Amino acid sequence: MKKIIFRSIILFSISLLILIIYLSTIGIETEKFNNQISKQIKKIDKNLDLELKKVNLVLDPLKFEILAKTLGANLNYSEKKIQIESLKAKISLKSLINKKPSLTNLNISTKSIKIKNLISFLRLILKDPKLYLYEHFVKTGYLISEIYIEFDEEGNIKNNYEIKGFVKDGKINLFNRFDLSKMDFNFQLNEDLVTLNDLKLTLNENNIFIPNITGKKEKNKFLISGKIENKKFTLSNDNLNNLNDLEIFDFKIKKVNFASENDFIFQIDDKFKIKNFKINSNIDLDKLILPNKFELNNIFPKLKKEIKLEKHQIKLSYESDNLTVEGFGQILLQKKDDKIQYKIIKNNKEINFETKFNTINNPLKLNLLNYQKKPDTDLVINIKGKKFSNENFFFKKINLLEEKNNISINNLSLTKDNKIKEFDLINLNYLDKQNLKNKIKIFKKNEY
Repeated sequence: MKKIIFRSIILFSISLLILIIYLSTIGIETEKFNNQISKQIKKIDKNLDLELKKVNLVLDPLKFEILAKTLGANLNYSEKKIQIESLKAKISLKSLINKKPSLTNLNISTKSIKIKNLISFLRLILKDPKLYLYEHFVKTGYLISEIYIEFDEEGNIKNNYEIKGFVKDGKINLFNRFDLSKMDFNFQLNEDLVTLNDLKLTLNENNIFIPNITGKKEKNKFLISGKIENKKFTLSNDNLNNLNDLEIFDFKIKKVNFASENDFIFQIDDKFKIKNFKINSNIDLDKLILPNKFELNNIFPKLKKEIKLEKHQIKLSYESDNLTVEGFGQILLQKKDDKIQYKIIKNNKEINFETKFNTINNPLKLNLLNYQKKPDTDLVINIKGKKFSNENFFFKKINLLEEKNNISINNLSLTKDNKIKEFDLINLNYLDKQNLKNKIKIFKKNEY
């Protein structure tokens, strides 16, 4: 009798072990749990409808869970459909024993679907305001994604969700001004952070590469930061029509061609307004064309109607309405190129500037002083000053050097119509057109 009982126990144990091994490796296919899984989905929103085929159940004896997996499911909502490549769900054995089967987590891998459809679905189930922001900007595109969701004991979604995937041929309208198209990138998203990696896009037929962008939720704002690189970027008149306020110190840009590396950070508030924008850029400027607004023909006899900057190395930084531009390169004002160095600092009240202008092969004259530059001599002009918000100019120093010729003015103030208001010192030491020596010093006492 004991042998029979022992053999029965051994046989039962072996059978149970074989069953556990079978259920843990191969599992079984059934439709028995389809209804329970669908009900769990409907707890998220009653309008969600999950179409399931047969579900494969695999036992995890160590975690006391059942892994449910199915292929080719569909998730329907608001007359829209998300095609699912695979769906995995974990069911607690404890809940099965209690005859109240419930999901502990859900892993959804989608087929290629429209971005706006997925964002709308995620907004519905996750109630995350970030997703409204993304839906507002995204216009078209497709993605493949993997969505991981956990449920609490009451069947509610926890806040530790994760979404990752790949976007192909996306299009975004940024603040109704910039149409970014042909966007390809990888992304990761959770409750607090979104990360975009290896983003490639096109703006006005120019290719842009963004190695990394992160978006972080901070109360009712979003903090966006990242890095942008472009090897060649061209904007012409047609492209710039949408950028009506794209001016450089009151000069409307006509054409620009450049490469750059840029680090940026800014906030977007709940009304989609950009705040606290900050950027640091290294710019390799190939060409920039501006209209010439200066009436300086009496100084530069062959002055052109356009100003061309070529082959400039520029450092640019912007923060809190303070813009700093520092660089050097070639400038074409007349027939031949000259050289220029500059540093410009602009804020709400004034523009401070320092400039070193060097010309060899172009003419320059000052009719008031009967002065004219000699051919092929090296002439340098150094200017340091500021422009106030009331349009008045103040020049701390203007200095012209050509061989032994030296003309300088200190603390010169001009009115709005560019007439002399006052100055501290004018120092003239030069040879005029008739090769006569001029040596004059005018300085301020109480009156001129």
